[in-house]
Amino acid sequence: MTESHDPTPDAWALRDRDLIATAKGIVMLRENIDADRAVQRLLELSTQRRITVQELAAEIVASTYNETV
Repeated sequence: MTESHDPTPDAWALRDRDLIATAKGIVMLRENIDADRAVQRLLELSTQRRITVQELAAEIVASTYNETV
């Protein structure tokens, strides 16, 4: 019997949650706003760009990584 290493739906959900939390923190720092406003900002931006919050969060985190490399 081979063991599968594919993430479970719960693992994906946790990863997405962590990614969004990281993006929220980045938005808070960049825009000098509180956590509630940062969540609102993420929702606004994802709606405007017609992408999921998860996709937006990934872009924000990736852009921060690119800034520091």
